[in-house]
Amino acid sequence: EWLAREHRCEAALLVAVNDHELTTAVSAFGGSARPQEQLGQRVPLMPPLGEAYIAWAPEATVEAWLRRAPSQEPEVVEKYRHRLKTVHELGYAMSRIPPEGGPRYADLTEAMREYAAGELTPARERAVRAVISGASAFYETCEIVDGETYDLGTIVGPVLGPDGSVALCLRLGQLPRGADAHQVRRWVVSLKEAAARISRSLGTRAGDQYAAWQATTGDYLM
Repeated sequence: EWLAREHRCEAALLVAVNDHELTTAVSAFGGSARPQEQLGQRVPLMPPLGEAYIAWAPEATVEAWLRRAPSQEPEVVEKYRHRLKTVHELGYAMSRIPPEGGPRYADLTEAMREYAAGELTPARERAVRAVISGASAFYETCEIVDGETYDLGTIVGPVLGPDGSVALCLRLGQLPRGADAHQVRRWVVSLKEAAARISRSLGTRAGDQYAAWQATTGDYLM
């Protein structure tokens, strides 16, 4: 609730319900952000979705996630593997809303909503998955540069459990458009700090990992 009010956005916690889906467990809203999905709505764990969860998963789970990518070309699979490594190093994943004229972020949102509704025919499920996989460019890791502005879709970070695996994912969405680099850095730091507080409240021993991420955030985001 504090994140939503402070940053005028949506803040939500997601939890895994099985080995191939996440679901929204709780959400809060600030500013002009409004509910866009129901609590319990499923999010498929398939590339490019779920990077902030999969980046800390066991190798077998990572490989299963990679096999869900529609293209199994070696360079495509390696690209996703590299992105998981980057997300793990940084401590968060990010998506960007593309400029007009290219693939539409709204199409991804609608595809995820249709997936969550369930009861898809095989043909329709293939079409929905194709839209999701086609949104890969929205999730490319980017350097945050002073003087630039950013339209972000989401920022997602892990809440680690005692064994170092992800217990929950903390997500910021519906973020104000046209954010400058300073604002984006504030969002990332706030997300990490909140995730660390939640982790500590769960009685975990993940503080050292968060401290390491905090040390690298400044270098990456400068």
